[in-house]
Amino acid sequence: MSAIVPKQHYARATAMGSIQVFSANIFAPALAGVLYYRIGFERILILDLITFLLAISSLLIVKIPQPRQNQVESQNRENIWQRLTMGCRYLFKYPGLMAILIFLLSSNLFGSASMALVSTSILARSGNDGTVLAGVQSAMGIGGLVGATVLSIWGGFNRRINGLLLGVGLQNIGQILLGLGRGHLIWSIAAFGAAFASPFKGSSNQAIWLSKVKPDIQGRVFATRYLIAQITTPIGAVIAGPLADRFFEPAMMREGALAGIFGGVFGTGTGAGIAMAYTLFSCCGLSLALIGYTLPILRNVEDTVPDYDRS
Repeated sequence: MSAIVPKQHYARATAMGSIQVFSANIFAPALAGVLYYRIGFERILILDLITFLLAISSLLIVKIPQPRQNQVESQNRENIWQRLTMGCRYLFKYPGLMAILIFLLSSNLFGSASMALVSTSILARSGNDGTVLAGVQSAMGIGGLVGATVLSIWGGFNRRINGLLLGVGLQNIGQILLGLGRGHLIWSIAAFGAAFASPFKGSSNQAIWLSKVKPDIQGRVFATRYLIAQITTPIGAVIAGPLADRFFEPAMMREGALAGIFGGVFGTGTGAGIAMAYTLFSCCGLSLALIGYTLPILRNVEDTVPDYDRS
């Protein structure tokens, strides 16, 4: 992206990707339901293949500048071990980028844990009403679409780190309200707000990396970054379910150990423990964003790490 998009538009361009994702989340399920009865599953697969080929074909008409020849020759002189470790070596060279990576690593842990519980929490507290869950998920998709559209028009904060930290903080505030809520309306409003903030987090983060890492090494650095940042995602999802089922749910039953303390906040009975666990994980995510603002190495990353076109 950095080879074809001006630096000041990185956040806008990345937000457009979020528009595509959230649009698909809103319209694809409904479209699939209509097409399934109209043309059948086999023709849906054929249609999917055609749209995939159209998407790939669009790349043929886009001119993407290639790395300069001296950069390519330099890469060819590297051995396989140097190529494999290049991403890690680059990250360790810049503590500010490592600080972002550690922040994302921690945020993804709590984010994946809370996301693993949101659907279960809503179903448990709505009497397994799939219509309520669908409504909340629709509100979430619309919120993400609106947020991404606003960001693509506005362009985001001048200091991208504010977009990252505020995005994480506001998203978790929305999730906390969702966990505390006990009705369809508050769940939908909270889900909309949480999803609205999500594109600000992702687009601002990507804009920072695109402006700091040279285009000819972005592939390896970004692959390393993604691998490390996502390590905690499955861990959060794995621990959330057993923790909610075996500790929080029993503790929040009418005679449970935590019912007397938190029963007035979350209620008691089925789903109260899951809602409490979901809210707790979201509170941890909010705390990370607040802590991030107190750390100069993270808060000032755009000043301490030079842009690739100025280094």
